[in-house]
Amino acid sequence: MLFLPPSQQRQSTEGELLYKAGQIKSEGLLGVCVKHREAAKECRRKKKEYVKCLENRVAVLENQNKTLIEELKSLKELYCQKDGHS
Repeated sequence: MLFLPPSQQRQSTEGELLYKAGQIKSEGLLGVCVKHREAAKECRRKKKEYVKCLENRVAVLENQNKTLIEELKSLKELYCQKDGHS
């Protein structure tokens, strides 16, 4: 075994330490990869769902805004007509 001075040693990851200790076999590492892949897939699915909800909310708010702008316009016209006839 080669001994390096502390300044030249790199920190081993937890996975590397377990692998070196023989606690994880290659199938175990594959299992971890599969779990990670599934978790990432689920995360992407949730993000996609969240973005879809945001897009729907934007559409609703845009419609509300359009309606309110039209209402404001008609109220301004009504006010101007009433003010002009007084």
